[in-house]
Amino acid sequence: MDDLYIVEVSQGEGGDIMASEFHVKKTLSLAFQDGINADGDPIIKRYSYSNIKKTATPDDLLATAQAIASLCKGTQRGFTTIDNNDLIL
Repeated sequence: MDDLYIVEVSQGEGGDIMASEFHVKKTLSLAFQDGINADGDPIIKRYSYSNIKKTATPDDLLATAQAIASLCKGTQRGFTTIDNNDLIL
């Protein structure tokens, strides 16, 4: 099962227990520099795309990010993915 991971969660003095981590959602985030502010710091704009398919590979995500980036203005600063997971005891 691709979206179920086992992690160890410490319960403190009572010892360790095993918990499950269930993948809920993946988000693809694109960052672009859109100029410089009055202090000389870069102005970063981020665009986020939620509910990415669980079957999407890193290559799929990169190709998608590059295609979207080609339509955006500003200097590309990076692409990231964010995974939201539920911990289940």
